[in-house]
Amino acid sequence: MKKFLIYFFLFISTTLVAQQKYSHESFLEIVKGEESAHAGKMTPNSLSATQGYDVKHYNCYWNVNPANNYISGYVTTTFVPVETTFDSLILDLTDALTVDSVIYHNLSLSFTHSSDIITIPFTSSLQINIPDSVTVLLSWHSCIIRIWFLYSGYPQWHSRDLDSF
Repeated sequence: MKKFLIYFFLFISTTLVAQQKYSHESFLEIVKGEESAHAGKMTPNSLSATQGYDVKHYNCYWNVNPANNYISGYVTTTFVPVETTFDSLILDLTDALTVDSVIYHNLSLSFTHSSDIITIPFTSSLQINIPDSVTVLLSWHSCIIRIWFLYSGYPQWHSRDLDSF
């Protein structure tokens, strides 16, 4: 009986395969499936209104004054209009920052800032494919420090006002 079991398991082990044979076609199917599953994650979520221009450069300048809990500065956005009817610039900007003014060609422009979006209308449509820039002057009163750390293996965010230190 022992010999029978040995031969039986030996026969079964030679016919069973733990892994499938490599197939380049099945590999390509897996790659295509992974690409399509993650396509939405790789494409940034942007507003449809922000599709009329191509940002070329951001120049950020910050003045931090921890003694007064105050941050100020500006962000100059260099962009190229890609649509013929480009008459306003729409940027993502958190409502935590206060927009003091918007400067375009040394002139102050009107703007709206709500729901983490700043809309800057121009007096006329800008020329297509001609680089241009806008400077947004910002400030942030009552600075909040965000601290990230691991607690019991889980990442957590904690905010703390500078006045509480």
